[in-house]
Formats: sequence, C-alpha cells, structure tokens
Amino acid sequence: MLPALVQERPAILPDSGFELRHLRYFVAVAEELHFGRAAKALHISQPPLSRQIQDLERQVGAVLLNRSARSVTLTAAGRVFLTESKRILAQVYRSVETARHATIGEAGHLHVGYSLFFDSCLLPRLRSALEQCYQEAQVTFHRLTSEEQLRLLRHGALDAGLFMLPVENAGHIRIEQLFRLPAVALVPDTHALAGRNEVSLADIAADRQDNRAPQSYNDVDRVEKLVDDVRHTGSVAILPCCVRQSAGHGLRCVPIAERNADFSFGVAYRPDRGRDRDDRLLQRFLETARSVAATHT
Repeated sequence: MLPALVQERPAILPDSGFELRHLRYFVAVAEELHFGRAAKALHISQPPLSRQIQDLERQVGAVLLNRSARSVTLTAAGRVFLTESKRILAQVYRSVETARHATIGEAGHLHVGYSLFFDSCLLPRLRSALEQCYQEAQVTFHRLTSEEQLRLLRHGALDAGLFMLPVENAGHIRIEQLFRLPAVALVPDTHALAGRNEVSLADIAADRQDNRAPQSYNDVDRVEKLVDDVRHTGSVAILPCCVRQSAGHGLRCVPIAERNADFSFGVAYRPDRGRDRDDRLLQRFLETARSVAATHT
C-alpha cells in the first residue's frame, strides 16, 4: 500500500533582520569601495556605517566585503548580493512612484470605446496627449458602435466612450459634447455638385431623389467603407469634414452651407464613477479629452 501523500509545507523564509537602509548602505560602499566616501555620500559618519555593514553580513550569514588597510573589495557573495540589492531597491522606488502617480490619477488602466470618425479626427491627438502626460497609465481603446458602448458602460466593462451625438437610450449614462465639425458633401469629382464652392441640404435632397444614398453610419465600422460606397455608386454622402483625410483621388468634399448640419461628438461615462480616489484616472482622462477637443479643428 502506498503511503499517504503528505502535502509539503511552504518554505518559511528566515527573518532577515535587516532593512532597506542596510541595502542602501551596502550598495553605497560596494560602488565606492571606500567606507569614507560612502559615508560622505550617505551623510552619515563612518563608524555607524561600518557597524551597519557588519550587522548586514551577520544577518545574511556571509562576508560581503573584503576589508584591508588599503582597500575594500567585493567577495563572490558580495557581487551577487549587490546585483540583487540594486534590483530590490529599484523595484521599491518604482512601487513608490507608481503609488504616487495612482494617487493623483496618473496610473492605472482604463478601457475606452470609440466609434466611427474618431480614429480620423480626435483619437490620434488624444493618444499622444495621454502617452506624454500619463506614462504610468494604460488606456486601451476599443472600436465599438455607440449602442455597444452604452451597453458596456452600463455593465461597467467600459470606463468611457467616444461617439457621435445624439444617441438614444442613454439612460443614466452621462454624455458631454466635446467638439463639433462642419459637414461636407462627399461626391465623386464627376458629380454635378462637385464644382460648387458650397451646397445646401436642399441641393443634396434633390440629388438623392434620383440617386441611391450610401448606407448608414451604423452599417459600417470604417470611414473607408463609406468613401468606397460613394466612389462606386456615384451618390452623395453627408459626412464630417475630417473625411477629407480618407477621400483620396476621384472624390471631392464640398462644404455644406447650413450650420445645423454640423456633426457633434461627445464622451460618455457613468456619473457614479470618479468619486473615489481609485477613479481619479478617469477624471484625468476626461480632462485630457476636453483639453484636446478644445483645440480640435
């Protein structure tokens, strides 16, 4: 009969008895290889420094430094301990900095949705601003329709959303307008309206009586699909002026005279977010989005 299996007990780490200051003192001596210079750099006197290193060696159970009247050198154990000490101190400093960044909303992870047109207008500048200002933060962007974003915002799977306004069934989701863009009529350069300096909505309505309108925004996930639809059907599409970047050869963007045709873009989030310290990153994101949008043209 096989003996019963005995679950191994986890190894118990010995109480080292030394503190971070011991590591700092050791690293200073190991780099200077001189107790006097190390003490001066640490702003302490030499005798206490020598005692601290001796205490450290006693707790570690190994000689870390060879000492003589003329020189100080590292032992084999000392070289290994120096590498590990630097790694530990560097990690401690990073942890402290990360905690400080989190306290002021500059660290953490956000999930942000965005819909059609944002990747050709606001998103590139917003990404750049976030990378420059919040290097400790991670913001993941997800291409989604406005309906998908609202659903995920309600369930807490998204922290914020970016989409065209207005939207329906927002419920308790808070929505802010960020910026507006003038509307243009995207037409093939052979179209009757292509030679105009501007067109009216009435002109476009008259043209659409005889020509098929392109598919709606909700049916596509890329601006390029709308552009291709106009190119292949010869129809007219009313789009935000940022579409100029994707129009390409053979198409023309003609300004629309009426200002009520302008497109509005906004940011959405749950109003109960951002009250706690853990949600400060969301507030910083919203501030950055508003700032970038304020200078957006």
